[in-house]
Amino acid sequence: MNGWNQSSTTTARLAEQLPADSSGIINMSSPSGSSDSGSSAMMIHDLRALYARSPGMGTTAKSMTALSKVQSQSSPLAAKSPVMSPSTPKKSPSSVASGGGAMMEDGRQKTDLFLCQFQAQMSQMKSAMDELLMHKSNSRSSSATTVAAVAATSGGNRRGGGGSTRVSKRAAAATAGAVAIPTPGSAAVTYQSQISPLNGLKMKIKKSPKMYKKRGPKGGKRGRKKRKDDDDDMDDFSDFDDEPPRAKVARSSASKAENDGREPIGWGDNLPENVLENIFSQGISDEGCIPFLVRVSKVSRLWRKVASNPKMWTHVDLSSSRVKDVYRSERNLVYFLENRFFHAKHLNLGGWSSALTNGAIDVLVRCCKDLESLGLSSCQKLTGPNLKTITESCKCLQRLDLSTVSTTYNTKSAVAPIALCEAAEAMGSRMTHLQLANNCVANCTQIVQSLADHCPNLEVLDLSNVTSPRRDTIAINVEHLQKGCHSIRILRLTNSDIMLSETSLKEQVSSPGFPKLEELSIAVDPKKCSGMDDGDLERIVKNGKKLRLLDVRGCGKISDSGLVRVPAWDLEHLYLSGCYATKSSNDGLELIVRKWRHSFKEIDFSWTPNEDAINLAISALAEQDSDSQLPPVKVLDLCGSSVSLDSIKRALKTCVYLLSLNLTSCRALPRGMKRNYQSVEDVIVLREQVMSGKFDDNPND
Repeated sequence: MNGWNQSSTTTARLAEQLPADSSGIINMSSPSGSSDSGSSAMMIHDLRALYARSPGMGTTAKSMTALSKVQSQSSPLAAKSPVMSPSTPKKSPSSVASGGGAMMEDGRQKTDLFLCQFQAQMSQMKSAMDELLMHKSNSRSSSATTVAAVAATSGGNRRGGGGSTRVSKRAAAATAGAVAIPTPGSAAVTYQSQISPLNGLKMKIKKSPKMYKKRGPKGGKRGRKKRKDDDDDMDDFSDFDDEPPRAKVARSSASKAENDGREPIGWGDNLPENVLENIFSQGISDEGCIPFLVRVSKVSRLWRKVASNPKMWTHVDLSSSRVKDVYRSERNLVYFLENRFFHAKHLNLGGWSSALTNGAIDVLVRCCKDLESLGLSSCQKLTGPNLKTITESCKCLQRLDLSTVSTTYNTKSAVAPIALCEAAEAMGSRMTHLQLANNCVANCTQIVQSLADHCPNLEVLDLSNVTSPRRDTIAINVEHLQKGCHSIRILRLTNSDIMLSETSLKEQVSSPGFPKLEELSIAVDPKKCSGMDDGDLERIVKNGKKLRLLDVRGCGKISDSGLVRVPAWDLEHLYLSGCYATKSSNDGLELIVRKWRHSFKEIDFSWTPNEDAINLAISALAEQDSDSQLPPVKVLDLCGSSVSLDSIKRALKTCVYLLSLNLTSCRALPRGMKRNYQSVEDVIVLREQVMSGKFDDNPND
């Protein structure tokens, strides 16, 4: 702005310095006396237009007065130009004849004098105009140079991490030094200035959106695109290595406070690092490293420093849907392994199939020396040699998840019999968890035998949805497994066509069973196979007095007598949907309920067709003990059963801890009541309606 004001002042000064006798220039005429005022009007018009077009040059009173003076001098002045004066008296012919020679000589002299004056004044006028144009050009170039210098200085400060201060919209509106200079074909750049009482002028370059935004579809509303809820954490993980916006805001606020002589605002910036580490540890235990550490790293530089400490990254789950597939690359995985996961103990890489190359696995075994648990589910490119490298190099590895590694038979996959037997032999007594769910495994009998021979501390074995290449029945020797892996707590054989191999009675008697067994799932799809029977169940749960969960859904050969003989006395979760026990005698379910009613938390009696059996079972569940102990059941599934309204009334009155009640498709219940009550509020409303007699007079379907 100062450059343009200087140009305006220069223009006014040059206009005032024009020669006073400029009639010969502006009112030039030919020697014959014919006036030509067109050129003079054109020159004045060009001067005024050039003055008006100059950006930043205001029409001040002084400059306009100078231009008016020039224009007034452009009118015909007869007194100063006798050759062109129309008021000159005509001479008589006699006087002309007598003094013709003298007059011609006098006119020739005046003409020469006029031409000399005209040339001199034209040269002076040209110099004035050249000086005006030169000042205009210099002012433009100086403004452009100043803008470029400020941009370079601010850009350097921003890269250097200091000197730039973020200005809010209110502060930017209050300052007077904001100038927008759009560049053709690019976004507009706004220069915001802030006056600091200590350090003078601070400049901040803020790149604003494009000047001309694209319009939406014709007739449609232009608005901000809605952001999905889970995009925040995706972007958080992808931008973890760049300085986040919140960190920049905190850094700018801290820098501003420091420049103003004040302490940074925020209690978190004053906490010691060890205190922050303890706080973050609590958050990690609740939410995990992802997304907790990614979120807190955006608060301030101190928090980012603590969150980036490899000691904090001990439990990492990268299989979460928060991490988009586009970020699951080998490059990103190698970077995090080398810079974050030095002290990782639990690492889940489920779904990172394309990133687990031979080079990435070499980095994994080199950097993660303290690894205890490794999840490789859905990593279908994992091979047997890769698994061997992992099991032999990670000396602390105890848990291994190989779910959905090979859904089709592949001799080179990591779940091939040779690869799994070598892994069991390499890990030995260190192996405590092995998950092989959703795989096509050949010779599963050999794998189970290898586990029994080399892994005495095995606690979790998951063989759910395991199939053989020929889709035939898989036979396992459970007595051999009980002798070799007597510490098993969780055994999952869900939806797998597995049967127990025949053994001698002596071997069955000498088997120690599973004394630490807590969870057993042998549920099957009754359309594919019939599942195990009472004898198989008895062999598996032998000495299983700590059993807490039993799932026998779809097992058409397990009766109520087989369930009653289960040695556990504190069973909490029982799933009997589609089991033969729900179709047998009328008092079978009642005996089952009376044995475990004091410990039941979840019961599944869905699709029980026998009305008397289900009503007796619910009545036994709703009975109150002599010591006035209420049943602790929280989840009750009666979907598709023949339970009556009176039984539901008794259950709602006594089972006060119910959190969920499924009454869908219960044909014996009145209308308006058959639905799934999945929350505590829904159960409370149902209890009030039933106790008030709302459904007593409603007809059945």
